[in-house]
Amino acid sequence: MEYAWTEGSYFVLLNISRVRWPEDYEFPKSLDGRAKDFKAAWFIANHIGVSCIPVSEFYCDEHMHIGANYARFSFCKDVDTLRTAAERLQKLRWFLA
Repeated sequence: MEYAWTEGSYFVLLNISRVRWPEDYEFPKSLDGRAKDFKAAWFIANHIGVSCIPVSEFYCDEHMHIGANYARFSFCKDVDTLRTAAERLQKLRWFLA
């Protein structure tokens, strides 16, 4: 999966445009009408076990499409936490189109 390092912060942006969840996957109603990154963040947190931040939340309504294909992950964690997250994120390969 493609990613981008952000300069001067503790975050990496992961391109989640290829992530596909099962068609029958149920999301909470609060995600209705939200950009794809919100659904991907929910799916990753609940199915993969790693939390991330939907990037479109940082944009105004007019420009939120710019961030809709990215999720923001923090790496200011201890090494064991990062290893566990990396192992869990490997499961995403089964959900790539």
